Amino acid sequence: MLGSLVAKTIESSGPQLAPRDAPVSEATAIGGPPLVETFFNAKVMLKYLPDILSGVVVTIELALLVVVTGIAAGLTLAKSPRAVAEATDTVFSMVTDNAALRAIGLGPDGVIAGLRPGAVWVEMSTVSPAVTREMGQAAAARGAALIDAPVSGSAVTVEAGQLSFMVGGDPAALERVRPHILAIGPTITHVGELGLAVAMKIATNLNLAVQMLAFCEAVALAEKAGIERERAVEVLLKSVIASPMVKYRGPFVLGMPAEALFNVDMIQKDLGLALEMGKALGVPLPSVALTDELMTAARGLDLGGYDFAVVFDVIARMSGLRPSVKSPR
Repeated sequence: MLGSLVAKTIESSGPQLAPRDAPVSEATAIGGPPLVETFFNAKVMLKYLPDILSGVVVTIELALLVVVTGIAAGLTLAKSPRAVAEATDTVFSMVTDNAALRAIGLGPDGVIAGLRPGAVWVEMSTVSPAVTREMGQAAAARGAALIDAPVSGSAVTVEAGQLSFMVGGDPAALERVRPHILAIGPTITHVGELGLAVAMKIATNLNLAVQMLAFCEAVALAEKAGIERERAVEVLLKSVIASPMVKYRGPFVLGMPAEALFNVDMIQKDLGLALEMGKALGVPLPSVALTDELMTAARGLDLGGYDFAVVFDVIARMSGLRPSVKSPR
C-alpha cells in the first residue's frame, strides 16, 4: 500500500520491507512481488507510515524511492512474502491482478506457505472473486483465514481521512484485524461471505469510468456549443452531478497531471473484471462496454499511462476539439 496512487506495475525480484524489532504478535504484512498495485504516493506514505505501521511487518516490491522512504521510516528488509507471513499473525496485500495475487500467495515462497494457524490475511486487491476464494481455500487449509477488504478512495480521500473499506469473509476474522484496518481508514462495511467485497469493489469501480466518460462528454458538448471549457468545468463541478470523484478528477480535462491517480491500463483491468462478472451473472453492462472501448482508443493514442480522465482526449479528438493540456512526465 505504498508508492504512487497510480496503480503502477512493478516487475522485479528485489527485497521485501519489514520493520526493525517489530513485535511479531502484532505485525502486519503489506504488498509483495512481482506486481504491486500501489496506493499512497511517497509524501502520503511519509505522513501516515509511523501511525499505520507501528509494530508492523511489511513486504513490498516498489520503486527505489519507496524502498528508501520505507527504510527512512524505520523498516528493514525481509526476503519473501513467506518470511513475512511466518513472522506475523496478520498479513495485508494489495496487488495489481489475478496473476500477481497468485504470484505472492502461492508457491514455496508465497504468503500461504508461511501462514500460521489462526492468522488472518487481509487481501485488498481488485481481482476476480474466484481467485480471492481460491486463496481463501488455500489459507483455510493452513488453519488461517482470508478476508477480502478492498478500499474505495484515492490519495485525496486518504489525506482527508475518508478512505473506506468493504469487507467479505468471516466476521470473527474481521474483528481480529479491525484495529489495523481502522489505522488506515475510518469506515468498514462487512458485505457478506468471502469474495463479495471484491465483487462490490468491481461494481464500484465501473462507476468511476462511466461517470468520468459522461463528464467528458458534457464538457465537450458545452465547449462545442460555444462555452469556454474552463467555464463548463466550473459549472459542472458546482452542479448536482459533482460526485466526490468527479470533483477531484474533473479538473484533469483542463490539465492532465504527469502522475496518474489511476491510469487507463488499470481502469481497463477493472472494467474487464466487471464485464466478465456481468457475462457470468447475466447482467448486461452496455455503458461499461462502451467505456471500455473508448479506453482502448485512449491506449491506441498512446495515452495509456495517463489518468483515465484522459478519455476526454478521445472525445475531444472525435469532436474536433483540442486535447487536454499535459504536464511534463
